[in-house]
Amino acid sequence: SSTRSAWIDMKTTMKTPYSTLVLALCVHMRNEKVLRQRQAYKAQSKKCVSAVMRMPRGGH
Repeated sequence: SSTRSAWIDMKTTMKTPYSTLVLALCVHMRNEKVLRQRQAYKAQSKKCVSAVMRMPRGGH
């Protein structure tokens, strides 16, 4: 499935477990639209990555 391969790409892009969790939440919240709109998904995942990268890291 294309969603699974995209998820694997993101897991390799985001190294820290915390960021991966936040990104997974972003993906989950967009999941229904994502299935129909792959380009919208790519744009949203980039926004999510940017937001996560600016987010202060807790714990690690």
